[in-house]
Amino acid sequence: MPRIVISVITAISSVVGLVLAPIPAVDNAEAVVEPAAAVTEPRLLTSFEPAVSVVGGSPEARRMALDAVDRFVATGLALPDIEFRFHDDFAGCNNNQGMFQRDGDHGTIELCTDQEFLALHEISHAWARFTLNDNDRAAFVELAGAHAWQGADIAHHLRGTEIAADSISYALLSHRGVALAARPLELFEALTGIESPRIAEKTADDAAAQADTPPDNNQHSGMAAYAAWQATQEA
Repeated sequence: MPRIVISVITAISSVVGLVLAPIPAVDNAEAVVEPAAAVTEPRLLTSFEPAVSVVGGSPEARRMALDAVDRFVATGLALPDIEFRFHDDFAGCNNNQGMFQRDGDHGTIELCTDQEFLALHEISHAWARFTLNDNDRAAFVELAGAHAWQGADIAHHLRGTEIAADSISYALLSHRGVALAARPLELFEALTGIESPRIAEKTADDAAAQADTPPDNNQHSGMAAYAAWQATQEA
């Protein structure tokens, strides 16, 4: 299981962690100072051990966000360091259900819902922003039939970046009560080169037990709310 470095920040306290490499003892008489370039390697922007911080939210919401990150790295998708910020209303997300922004070498995700699908969706934007190049984005736009990767003049559901985020979210959902859909799973595999873990999970389940799995009404209601909001986002 990949290790995630966690810092949880509440409204009344903050935790700032610095991880420093140990400094070996040196005999001053024989000390040799190496040039910085000889001993320093550039820090990768994505990792299977991203540093994750969470601001606000209930304990359940914070756990959901951390589990969503773990779902990515366990699947084989490296991520940048991420800060989650939970809000009590949509104003904190610029009237969206969630929002991702790149801030230098890390990502900031605003969440105005505690739904797993939306957390996965915004983490998908972080993954794409730090992983894909122009050729990757152009190829996906053509494959998905999108109008462009992004653009304010393009309807939300016709932007490649949103189709990609939706496809990754569906492919990584942990809830087995949500039915599999072939198209987003195909797009996920084309984009990442990885088969959705949901396929193996479904195969591993006993057929009778799978049939008896009740639908996840909370997950369905959250996804329905997102779909309804998305339908209003015309160019």
